[in-house]
Amino acid sequence: MRSIVTAYLFHLTVRPGQHQRLRELNDQYAEVMATVSGGIAGLAGIEKYLRGSDYVERVDFDGDFGEFAKQFTADREIRQFLRQVDECFVESLRDMTDQQMSCVLNLPSPRPVQEGTSRV
Repeated sequence: MRSIVTAYLFHLTVRPGQHQRLRELNDQYAEVMATVSGGIAGLAGIEKYLRGSDYVERVDFDGDFGEFAKQFTADREIRQFLRQVDECFVESLRDMTDQQMSCVLNLPSPRPVQEGTSRV
């Protein structure tokens, strides 16, 4: 039986001229983020999206976001990444929970499709 995972979605605004820096920092720290996130029980994934100056981050975690943040930021290199990437946004990452997006519609997931089959 799978546990229910909450999708936490956050919207931030990228500062003008910081798009490339944001991408570089995420590339530079990707391995560290993967290692640290792999050790967090209940974390199903982190996804980051960028379109123009709109940045959206999705954290799928089966607990309180504060608990995820506490575990994620316990790592020194993650804290270093967050300090650097914070400069890329108009809003401060310290206020990230204020940027949490609310759900307006939640449709049930369709049943999974096995490889080589069709829903039709």
